[in-house]
Amino acid sequence: MLFTDKLTDLYNVQGFVWASEHLLAVLNRPMSCAMLLAVEVANLKVVERALGREPVNRMLTLTADILRRVFRGAVIGRLGVDRFAVLAPANPSKCTELIAALNEDIDAANLADPNIHLSLAGKYCLFDPQRSYFIESWIRSTYRLIKIKSSALEQDL
Repeated sequence: MLFTDKLTDLYNVQGFVWASEHLLAVLNRPMSCAMLLAVEVANLKVVERALGREPVNRMLTLTADILRRVFRGAVIGRLGVDRFAVLAPANPSKCTELIAALNEDIDAANLADPNIHLSLAGKYCLFDPQRSYFIESWIRSTYRLIKIKSSALEQDL
């Protein structure tokens, strides 16, 4: 319970750091690579002011469900009110596939529920686990890369 977010049942910051360090230790071998994806859910404050807290909670749980579906076996966490992070073993071509699948799932979710328009903004970067790292500083630096906008995810290499 100490490592999970109550609403989404994903890792919180401490749980994400802990699980990420374990995954990176496993990946610390030749030819291994990891992808860190940082995501923000757009327009939560606007939705909350207009429609209340319940639609915001639905947007957050929907985002968590989509991330779980697309990034099976990855470390996924909710790191703030509107911020999520994913750490997944991936190479550059796999990253492109995963981002495309994420965009498809977001589009499908928006078509399925016309009352919610889910919009995510984010960035991802590739990481070589053989280099020295501190996962907390990596997370902070990736969040600085996010451009707040209501469009599809972009690659940042």
